[in-house]
Amino acid sequence: DVTHAHIDPSVKIIGVGAFEGCNQLVMVEVCEGVEEIGRWAFHGCKSLKCFKVPSALKVIDEGAFCDCHKLEEVELCEGRLQIFDSLRSTLHRQENWSTCIQKL
Repeated sequence: DVTHAHIDPSVKIIGVGAFEGCNQLVMVEVCEGVEEIGRWAFHGCKSLKCFKVPSALKVIDEGAFCDCHKLEEVELCEGRLQIFDSLRSTLHRQENWSTCIQKL
């Protein structure tokens, strides 16, 4: 199983279900080119701990981080309130959703 992933700067969209069910995935390095994270992109990544939202990101589709039970920290860049709202709706079922959101 994959434990770490690097998303190349040429990638604009992390597609629907791209990493779905990657149970061993701990860290994803997302470069600044990514503008959209598709529905269920990280669904069920039960070991994912930290995710930094790139400044170019415009859309996080429904369920993108659903069932990421170990997600402890989501770092947002300044002015990403719309993205925060998307993340909140995605993470709302997790007990720690309100504590895992941090702003840079």
